[in-house]
Amino acid sequence: MIAPETLIFTLAGIALTLSAILVVKIIQNQPKVTPNPWKIPPMNPARQRTRVTQKTLTPPPPQMFRQR
Repeated sequence: MIAPETLIFTLAGIALTLSAILVVKIIQNQPKVTPNPWKIPPMNPARQRTRVTQKTLTPPPPQMFRQR
């Protein structure tokens, strides 16, 4: 017959293995935190500078319209 210590250690090993598998399955089945696609992502500090407004067009100087 099997020694009682061997039987106890074997059952403890099986229990530990099954509990480890169970923990891994529970962790893998946790709902994943997916980023909300409709949420505006946080701004990159390098891109937080305000946009340069377009220069207003000034009419050309009158010298360009001189007649020959």
